[in-house]
Amino acid sequence: TIQIFDCSRLEDGNYYLDMNPGVRCFTAEHKRTLPVAALGVVFYVLALPCYVSVVLVRNRASLYTDRAVFLRYNSLFSRFWSKYWYMEIVGLGKRLAIVCVTTFFSSYPLVIVGLLLVLFVGLAAFSLSHRPFFMGVHNELDAQISGVLVTVLLCGFAFFSSTLSSSGARTACSVLTIGV
Repeated sequence: TIQIFDCSRLEDGNYYLDMNPGVRCFTAEHKRTLPVAALGVVFYVLALPCYVSVVLVRNRASLYTDRAVFLRYNSLFSRFWSKYWYMEIVGLGKRLAIVCVTTFFSSYPLVIVGLLLVLFVGLAAFSLSHRPFFMGVHNELDAQISGVLVTVLLCGFAFFSSTLSSSGARTACSVLTIGV
């Protein structure tokens, strides 16, 4: 739903959708889809995370002690130690950040790589140092997934930027990406 708002100016001076360069932005055709996309953004991107945040913040003192609250909302927080009750909100923010960065900075690959590296490495470091998950294996798994994402991101960027000039380097990067 966010992609419908991601337009880039091309050589002819007009704006076109990044996801479909055949569709010109701000035309009658494009404007007809905007209300539906805006509703999707309001509901999925804003309302749902806000609802989760309000529920968790409002009930944070009784999340682990009130049986009714626990039974109703435990899927939002029970994977985490009580002092990290907010980590589901962090996870929603992480996913939103990934979508926004890759959508709205699509013309700036270096910015995408930099921002995603900060996001993935920062959250992996937090997960390893604070160990917010109740089950220890989830902390390591979270950090390993971030490591895989960083590897794939860097290898993808290397391919995109054509810094891998030899076929051996391309093969090694391909094997590394597939291996992780």
